[in-house]
Amino acid sequence: MGVVETIAAVAIVASLAAAGTSFYGQQQQAASAERLASYNFAVQKQQMEMQARMAGIAADQQYQAGLQNASAMENQALRVEQEARERAKRMRFENERLLGDQRARFGKAGVTSAGTPLAVMAESAGLMELAVGDELYKADMERSAFYRKAEVEKWQAGYSLIDKAAADYNFASSTFRANPILMEGQNTATALRTNSYGSLISGVGDAASIGSGFNFGGGKKNPAGYNNFDYGSGTGA
Repeated sequence: MGVVETIAAVAIVASLAAAGTSFYGQQQQAASAERLASYNFAVQKQQMEMQARMAGIAADQQYQAGLQNASAMENQALRVEQEARERAKRMRFENERLLGDQRARFGKAGVTSAGTPLAVMAESAGLMELAVGDELYKADMERSAFYRKAEVEKWQAGYSLIDKAAADYNFASSTFRANPILMEGQNTATALRTNSYGSLISGVGDAASIGSGFNFGGGKKNPAGYNNFDYGSGTGA
């Protein structure tokens, strides 16, 4: 094999080596892109799940706190009602005692219960019962206020359930929401692999093009640019 054929053979080997190196390098880049995408996907998914879980816990705590506050308000309303009834009971008992004393005083004075004394006692009884009614009315207003506050607490707690549902959805959809990161890496890897096959085919084609003008087994072959030489004998045609 002559010098030119040797140079051609070296060029072919170099072309194939370059194609192989390019192919291998792009394949490695594709694999690295996939690994990086998988890692970023896993990290992003984990962060999304953690954020959703924390949001869900916070929403559930707010809901439970709202229910507890509502329960406390309702208990306070019941306490106000019970205390008002007890006060009314004691007031009526005291009123009866005072009316009894009044009747006794009238009796000791020799005054009958008819006529003016009766009117006086009736008026006294009416005023006493009015005081009881006022006490019950104030207690009822206070009790109603506590129940209204309890309803507000329950209503606000309902919003926490919406937040909890949103957090649960975000947790369940974390894979879908993080998937674009994985898809981007996979697309990059696919493009790199496609380019690597193109580079390999191109390199093989270049090598074939170089070798097509030479006879590496001996004899005469006239490559372009060397048509006036006999590569078997080294003598011009």
